[in-house]
Amino acid sequence: MPLGIASIAALLKSKGYEVNILDADILNYSLNEIKDYIKITKPDVVGVSFFTYDRFVAFKIAHFAKEYGAVVIGGGHHISALPNDVLLNVNDFDFVVIGEGELSTLELHDCLNTQKPRLNEIKGIGFRKNGVVKINQPRELINDLDDLPNPAWSLLPIKSYPRYSVMGSRGCPNDCIFCGSPKFWQRRIRTITPQKFINSIEELVSTYGKKYFRFMDDTFTLNKEWAREICEELLDRKIDIKWECQGRVESADINLFKLMKDAGCYKISFGIESGSQRILNIIKKNITKDMALKAINAARKAGIERVGTFFMLGFPTETYAEMEETYDFSQILRGDMISFNPTSIYPGTELYQMIVSAGVLKKDFAWHRSGFYSKGFLTHDDIPICETRQLNRTDIEDTAKRFYMRSFINRLYFLRNYKNWYYFSETQIGIGISRKDLILFLNEVRLFLRQHSNLVKAPLLFIIAFLISFLKLLRRVYRKNSHHH
Repeated sequence: MPLGIASIAALLKSKGYEVNILDADILNYSLNEIKDYIKITKPDVVGVSFFTYDRFVAFKIAHFAKEYGAVVIGGGHHISALPNDVLLNVNDFDFVVIGEGELSTLELHDCLNTQKPRLNEIKGIGFRKNGVVKINQPRELINDLDDLPNPAWSLLPIKSYPRYSVMGSRGCPNDCIFCGSPKFWQRRIRTITPQKFINSIEELVSTYGKKYFRFMDDTFTLNKEWAREICEELLDRKIDIKWECQGRVESADINLFKLMKDAGCYKISFGIESGSQRILNIIKKNITKDMALKAINAARKAGIERVGTFFMLGFPTETYAEMEETYDFSQILRGDMISFNPTSIYPGTELYQMIVSAGVLKKDFAWHRSGFYSKGFLTHDDIPICETRQLNRTDIEDTAKRFYMRSFINRLYFLRNYKNWYYFSETQIGIGISRKDLILFLNEVRLFLRQHSNLVKAPLLFIIAFLISFLKLLRRVYRKNSHHH
């Protein structure tokens, strides 16, 4: 659910503006369908919010809007990191909103309608004047988030979402080098009061009916007292929902986890990132492996049903041996969901500055031009990843595939109970439809059989693993074809 857009829309609507939202992602709209929507609705202003990985789609949407005479405003993480680059190179954007968007967007609309305030007085925006890019003073973050209305749920295709997304806080005080949050949110954390936050949940449940929620806070457990009040408010009002959130391992607290479980939390995920302490220090994660192990164990002991662990591969100076450490550590933690993602490089992060200084990017690479990098396994078109002299893009993608395959095989072998069946079903295989992927998978099976040749079940593993992987592959291909049709 596009919470940022829904929040901006709610504020504009409260001030008398007529607003519509098109969530093209959840509706699976093609570019032609988006173009037709703009043509039919004839908006005066079109706001396009986007991330770096989908920037070229956003550029096309901005072009459609200009074709039909709309004023076009861009916003989101990519623009907030590179406002000059967008205004210099993508002429279809008339204005950009940098950082937190509600107040800047409202004042910009007021200016377009009444000439007050003047453009150069609006903080947090950029524009072109006589062909020259102008970036105004930055906008201060909103001190009291309770001053904002609840997101405009009624403008979203609410029945299309498998669960409702809500956010009770903004920001994160940590400084991980791969994350854009430090620049976007200025390492400040602000919270909505528990009462107002639960009011919005109650509104969603009573109006639309679903009882599954995703709390989108960067770290729900960081402010423990606030998190406790959220849980107590849910329990006091007897709001029966199931919800998931993200936590940080250094803020793990078994008593808080127990309260969260009682209040409906069924899933918590932790960004562990690496099994190498040297890498954890380089990326400024500010955690130890022991902290991670204690956090996972605390969540399990508290009775939270599913515990997720996220890992990244290919940080600066990381070796293949250190990536293997990450896999080994993932198997010690045995999260119910595990992800191994190549480390993508995004503007606005310290990692991006490190890579630029090191001269690792392809010659003439530019964020506003395409054709430099091709989409691979868990990577995006024209998004660089953290390659080194020892490990290139393909090496890192193949390592991620192998780790998914290895996890799949291990989970298949060690099935013992119902939870392990869920644990297994959540595993991504990492196998595509290419001959190369099949060879990678068969090699992982061979290595496993060699390691477990003395076990009775091992000779059957190859056949079972192959059949299940083939069925999963067919399902994925079917879904992909269904989506295109």
